[in-house]
Amino acid sequence: MPRTVIDATKPLMADGSPEGPRTLVFESGDIRRPTTRVSRVEIPGEAGTHVLAPYFLDLDGATLDQLDVKTFFGEGMIVRFRFSEAGAVVGAAEIQEGASTLLQSGDVVLLANLAGAENAPSLSPEAAQWLVESGAKMVGFGEDFLVDIEGSYETHRIFLDARIPIIRNLVNLDQCSGGRLAAIALPLAMTGLASSPVRVLLLD
Repeated sequence: MPRTVIDATKPLMADGSPEGPRTLVFESGDIRRPTTRVSRVEIPGEAGTHVLAPYFLDLDGATLDQLDVKTFFGEGMIVRFRFSEAGAVVGAAEIQEGASTLLQSGDVVLLANLAGAENAPSLSPEAAQWLVESGAKMVGFGEDFLVDIEGSYETHRIFLDARIPIIRNLVNLDQCSGGRLAAIALPLAMTGLASSPVRVLLLD
């Protein structure tokens, strides 16, 4: 059955800002071969849509290349929220209600806030623990959905201590119909990374 492909990746702008590549250099070929164009890019690991490994918070934690590559793709679901006020915290009860009976062990779980950046919620540690115990293998957050309340990494730590990578700054989640989907979010094939930009594609 045909499925809709949604690109959930926030594009990186080569403007030198903290949100994009600091340098983007295009090099041309030389006289020894036909002219080519080669890009040389320096990208902060947390720019744009990116994924975090346990090593992000723990010097003894796994780096992205040490996680099973099957962690970064598979079936899953999206849980969507819309809040009328800023500062909301999504608790375990809200996650359980939103996931309903759709959540399966081994799922990629995406969290979306449809109310915009001004009403960005965060996820409580209790909700994170419920997702861990329910078998989530990777979690992703829309760009208007905070992982933690400001100044805390407790929710981050619950996921990362369980070797569950965290994707941040997803976009276009409002295009998903809701419910079950498939997701792929492969980090760069480099050793030793705590974070990496990812291209995230969803099959809705």
